[in-house]
Amino acid sequence: MMQEIIYIKIPLRVIVNHKNVVLKDIATIYCANEELLKRIDELLLIEMEPKKNSQHAISIMKVIALINSIDSSLHVVNLGEEEFLVEYQPEKADNKIFEYSKTTFVAAIIFFGAAFSIMTFNTDVSVPDVFANVYALIMGESGKGQGIIELSYCIGLPVGILVFFNHFSSKKVRKDPTPIQIEMRKYEKDVENAILSNAGREGKTIDID
Repeated sequence: MMQEIIYIKIPLRVIVNHKNVVLKDIATIYCANEELLKRIDELLLIEMEPKKNSQHAISIMKVIALINSIDSSLHVVNLGEEEFLVEYQPEKADNKIFEYSKTTFVAAIIFFGAAFSIMTFNTDVSVPDVFANVYALIMGESGKGQGIIELSYCIGLPVGILVFFNHFSSKKVRKDPTPIQIEMRKYEKDVENAILSNAGREGKTIDID
């Protein structure tokens, strides 16, 4: 009899919103035997505490042992992470007012923070003096602070930010991720690796018994 091969791929982090987590919730699984695949998909990996946010570090060895509990002769090929996080977020009723208020608050902080940063930058590098020197070099006299250079600077600064971040239009200049998205992905990956590392040091990783 030919040995059954199961290919499994699990990402570094999986978010679920129901307490009984089965393999198909967290993994992409392939097996030529469809009946066997259905059984593997429904294997219970972990049961979460209801109505309580939590996350668990789990070893792929736990998953392999779970699959082999069906038949010890099954050959499991891991194409994903060796350790991964399962985060449980119970479903909550949408609160539109709270969401809009939170978005407005965050937007206000970002707006005033960015404005303050630009003002302090202009002060630190003495932008008015720089413009005055440019006027003197080109026009032969110092500017009055309300010329074409100042106007171009005021228009060019926000336009440059919008084009650079490529994030504020449905018709994007490029389809690649924005700089903010790239930095957020790097940050998320660092956080996930740190959580897994801490769980391993503290012996909290869910592994084979």
